[in-house]
Amino acid sequence: MECFSMSRPTAKVAIVGGGINGFSCGVNILQSIPNTEVTILAEVLPPNTTGDNAAGLIFPFAINETKMESVLKWVKETIVFCNQMSLTGEAAAAGIFPQSGFYVVGDDDNALQYKDILLTFDVISAEKMKVIMPSINSKAAFATTYVMEGEPFLAWLTKRFRRYGGNVQQVKIHSLSELSSKYDIIVNCTGMGAKELVQDNEVFPVRGQVIKVKAPFIKHFFIDQRNDLTMTYIIPTSETVTVGGTAQKGNYNVDVDLSDKKRIMDGACRMIPNLKNCTYIRDWVGLRPGRRSVRLEKETMHFNGKTISVIHNYGHGGAGLTLSWGCAKDVVSLMKQDIANKISSRL
Repeated sequence: MECFSMSRPTAKVAIVGGGINGFSCGVNILQSIPNTEVTILAEVLPPNTTGDNAAGLIFPFAINETKMESVLKWVKETIVFCNQMSLTGEAAAAGIFPQSGFYVVGDDDNALQYKDILLTFDVISAEKMKVIMPSINSKAAFATTYVMEGEPFLAWLTKRFRRYGGNVQQVKIHSLSELSSKYDIIVNCTGMGAKELVQDNEVFPVRGQVIKVKAPFIKHFFIDQRNDLTMTYIIPTSETVTVGGTAQKGNYNVDVDLSDKKRIMDGACRMIPNLKNCTYIRDWVGLRPGRRSVRLEKETMHFNGKTISVIHNYGHGGAGLTLSWGCAKDVVSLMKQDIANKISSRL
């Protein structure tokens, strides 16, 4: 949708947060709700967000206590979007492409449900996996999904948002009350920032550390996340391979930990010995926005005598890209309902 009415906007919307969820919400709102004025306000914008460094493998990992039913729904929406993009000429520029690989199932009770939303998902016995990968003594699955590579996708998303008429302001918002006089609806996509902005003490950092390498001989992804302390994943993207990783809850350290780096690389080389021949590019450390469960809900708040609807969308942990499009669809649904209720109340 690329035409907009010159009449008074149906709603003026402020999105606080300029990462993957903020821009996904912005594009979906402008596509789905005609005559809406949308502004993204954020202190940090692409290409400097956490999501810009993500490999972006779309996969339905469990996210703390978030209902698996919701996770699967959101992931399915993101995969549908990727599939639609793959049928256009824009997928390559957006960093979207299908990718197959091995996922070590272990005791993941949800794994069989993945078959319904991924492009393919075929279980491999522990015996066969031992032949393919001697370091793995567990059943696995060979699955096909999409990669939605962080930096190129966020660049594409930012351009799309602006093309649809969206506004971007690089500014730090200290309180939602700052926005109450100018906007009708606020969408809170602040990730870790929600801990301070809305005093949400359930928000915590999930420290991620990865190594970016050049390894053109790696053609498939390999994931073993049976244990957060010893997790190993190898994800090839357009030009590099991301080797990880860590998921350290409550750890605010953004410096490279050399012991983590050694464990990550040793684990990856046990899984794929040929990685010893890779070319090192750089290390990356980031704080993913963890929470007991993803917060996606509407809240009515009062500022300076004005009642305003705030739609919260944060707490996605390390699955920001994976859940982004599905969560944005739910934000749009909540917003449509809110606008309809306000119009009805005026009649």
